[in-house]
Amino acid sequence: MLTLMQYLQKECDSQSSQIIDEFRKHRDFDRKVQMVSSFMNSKSETKINPKDLDMVLHELTLLNARTELYARFVRKLVMVLNFTI
Repeated sequence: MLTLMQYLQKECDSQSSQIIDEFRKHRDFDRKVQMVSSFMNSKSETKINPKDLDMVLHELTLLNARTELYARFVRKLVMVLNFTI
């Protein structure tokens, strides 16, 4: 079972890296973070469209929820395996 989990985790790491890279590229995430940081530090008067931020935040929330769901799955699996060994 450990070998299966190692393979699963390696594949999850690979897929999640690709997902995050695509998200950053297609949502222009780095530029938006920089704009928000500049605005918060009063270095810039340029504002971002709130709808754009809402969409990005919503997608980040979904990514986080899926990550938590997977982490919960792994924790429960490890607990079950520890009790059955």
